[in-house]
Amino acid sequence: MDVVIRVAEPKDVSALYQVETSVFGESVYPDFFFRQAIELWPRLVVVAEDSQQGVVGYILAATAERNDQLWIMSLAVLANFRKRGLARQLLAEVIDSACQKGVTEISLTVHPDNPAIALYESFGFEKQQKSADYFGQQQPRFRMTLSNPLKEVME
Repeated sequence: MDVVIRVAEPKDVSALYQVETSVFGESVYPDFFFRQAIELWPRLVVVAEDSQQGVVGYILAATAERNDQLWIMSLAVLANFRKRGLARQLLAEVIDSACQKGVTEISLTVHPDNPAIALYESFGFEKQQKSADYFGQQQPRFRMTLSNPLKEVME
């Protein structure tokens, strides 16, 4: 497996959208949103690119109202590329970029049944609250937060 983790570029928009729809089905970000995200948060849209398959995963994060806060908005890896550490590498890349910008808190939401919770906890994210209808009726999510991410990167 020859996979490179790199910052997304405008040429990746179509591939990002294909990963998005493959992983999340119908409730997805529209393709144009990825183009805008690359412009708005250039170091916070990161892809995993396989030498044969192209883009096989991505992470998308965004700055919040507070300059020291970041939100991870989406993390997706194609099913046949899971269990290879790509999500871990993508998450580590964004945390590293966030630390370089002085971020002291990173938040995300995740479905209570999502096995990625273990990944987030391994980085030091902690469950803060559960919302039963976060994305609409019967769409529960945990909010998880990592405080002092620089400490986690250094360890």
